[in-house]
Amino acid sequence: MNLQIFLASLTLLGHIVLIFGILAYFVSPNVKDYLRKHVSNYGYLISFFIALFSVLGSLYFSEVIGWEPCVLCWYQRIAMYPLVIIFALGVWKQDLSARIYGLAIAAIGLVISIYQIYLQILTSFGQSLSGFCSTVGAINCSEIYMLEFGYITFPVMAATAFVFIILIQLIRPVIQ
Repeated sequence: MNLQIFLASLTLLGHIVLIFGILAYFVSPNVKDYLRKHVSNYGYLISFFIALFSVLGSLYFSEVIGWEPCVLCWYQRIAMYPLVIIFALGVWKQDLSARIYGLAIAAIGLVISIYQIYLQILTSFGQSLSGFCSTVGAINCSEIYMLEFGYITFPVMAATAFVFIILIQLIRPVIQ
């Protein structure tokens, strides 16, 4: 199995976990307590590894495979890359500031990812884009380099990582 299918499979698994996890969180008090306890202990570490694997994956596709990132991909990277450092410091220092900074940056990255998903959906329905990406960068942001399982693209992967980071930091209790 190549890395592209592996990462798409992880994203698909992440979507399944998100759906069932969110449902269980609101339905079962036991699940809510379990998640809060474990996220309290390991939230920064989990967020660190999500960000780290996202960074390594993006570098693999651009530097090893040679797929040039578009402007919006760069903006998503600009949001994801510092999260590795922020959550590494959060793990090391157990500083609550990492939560606030991580949430803010991940939210910005999520908005950018959603916008790029929107652009890709528009072009898949035959709409032509004369907007931001087609005029700023050499690579069109609506172009789909990778499509797995009928819907998983690079911005979908990034959005999934940002959503996980945001939810983990929101579940994490403010006072420890």
